[in-house]
Amino acid sequence: MSKTTDILTKAKEITDIDKGWVSVGVGFKEKNGEHTGEQCMTLLVSEKKALSALSSDEIFPSTVNVNGEDINTDVVEMPIPVQFESQCYEDETVAPISEHRAVVRPIEGGISMGTIPPNGFSGGYRSGCTFGGIAVDKEDNTIVGLTNNHCMGYLINPTDTGGHDPYYESFLGKKYYSPDNAILTFPDATTYTGGQGLPVFQNGSIDAGTSAQSTLEPLTIGIYKRAKPWFYNNTGGVYNKVDTAIFSLSSRHDPGDDVIFDADESFKQLNLDETSTMSWATEEEISSLLDADNITEGCGWAVFKGGRTTGPVGWPGSDPYGSDSCTLSCFFIGGASTNLRGNPAQPSNQGMIYYGPQVFIRGNTDPGSSGDSGSMVCALFNQGTGSEEWKIIAHFWGGSGPTGDSPNGYGVGSRISDVASELNLEAYTGQTSSLTSTKTTKIVQGYQNDDTLEIDGKTYYAVGITSEDPNYTP
Repeated sequence: MSKTTDILTKAKEITDIDKGWVSVGVGFKEKNGEHTGEQCMTLLVSEKKALSALSSDEIFPSTVNVNGEDINTDVVEMPIPVQFESQCYEDETVAPISEHRAVVRPIEGGISMGTIPPNGFSGGYRSGCTFGGIAVDKEDNTIVGLTNNHCMGYLINPTDTGGHDPYYESFLGKKYYSPDNAILTFPDATTYTGGQGLPVFQNGSIDAGTSAQSTLEPLTIGIYKRAKPWFYNNTGGVYNKVDTAIFSLSSRHDPGDDVIFDADESFKQLNLDETSTMSWATEEEISSLLDADNITEGCGWAVFKGGRTTGPVGWPGSDPYGSDSCTLSCFFIGGASTNLRGNPAQPSNQGMIYYGPQVFIRGNTDPGSSGDSGSMVCALFNQGTGSEEWKIIAHFWGGSGPTGDSPNGYGVGSRISDVASELNLEAYTGQTSSLTSTKTTKIVQGYQNDDTLEIDGKTYYAVGITSEDPNYTP
């Protein structure tokens, strides 16, 4: 194992002591907001306090012993990340940002998508996020699309609500019982006639310029399939790992015979000069981004992400947009916490949830903003060796938002190795797989604690709760 992996293991041990230290991980020592290039164990806090204001249990140690070696620590002040629904490219009406918000056929990663608007069809509110890319669902060997759970209905484990109601209530007062069925998800707002389940539109209603059903239905590219539910209890060293939902892809063609999915195109990331399918990095490879011998100018290897709002961000990226004025790198791997919805201006009935080690990125520009949720984060491995290879390392879900200050804002994503294991997925590498599968639904009474249930020898994934359950009283 690498030194970074060893420090991460020690960071988890310290976090599990439960002293309130959530964001503990591996980073680079900072001085006056600049990386010194020294690898260390880092504690992220929303506000630094004087030692005199802390109890002895709250004081972070100045060094930790890892395999017999004393590793220095650092405490870095950083705002709590928020979920995203500075830029290198200012004008939203021209390339490259306009390309990421347009209708793209065949689909590619990094483009605008959405579902039924939060206030229903023609409800006057429009929204959107990012289609991250495609993967293979190992459950049925079908190709699926990826975005965030918080983009597709907020699936929450109803047996572990942290004292909150077992459903997500949006800032518009809509109660989301189950993202699997649009009629149940939006009981007083709409019904969807384009097929059973919650639809995925590309582009999203915010970029389509309307919440009208007649406009959005022809933009359907798939139907919600499943997500990894969140839970609140982080005792015993068990944390959330991902903010990911998957959806089936439609095999139909748009009016005008536009193909939605193409095996030779849809694996690409828009505006990234990489024409081969990208593998998903292993945990060890992700950790290696912060290994001491991979540090350049105080940061890890270059990373890239393309999203609906900020377009292509990170150099080396795509010609002609790639430039050293737009750089990103991984600067921290460690725990994170966020308030579901996260935006104080858009409160919900949900509280704080906690994540195990996530990938934090930062550079000389803000890495993302509202609407970039769901983007894939890609890293260029072996840079400068002649054996360069782009790999997907993380599934982006939030961050600090644009700051306009130096250092710039930061972004957070779930490790792609956790996305693979938590949802039983694997990278698309050009294999022939089906786009369609037969979906059956079982309604069971009472709250279920597990992500899956075995019924008649078949695995069923949790997709939420329904007001049709006679044991549930809203």
